[in-house]
Amino acid sequence: VKIFDIEELKTIIDKQLGVKGVIGNCEYTTDHKRNHFLKSTEDQWQDEYRIFWPITEPKQITLPKGIAASIKLKI
Repeated sequence: VKIFDIEELKTIIDKQLGVKGVIGNCEYTTDHKRNHFLKSTEDQWQDEYRIFWPITEPKQITLPKGIAASIKLKI
């Protein structure tokens, strides 16, 4: 999926969840420490950018049309 405006996506989800998400690039480490933005160097090929919402219960959200588009990967 290609997201056209990540900040807009975050704002839409923040409002529906009633919680502000934390946004940022993942960092990678060789030791055992991990968190939502710290992963193993074995995952570094993913070059991830994440949004994390500190909620504990599942919640359903609705995204508006046009916020993203499906893309086909060339493998």
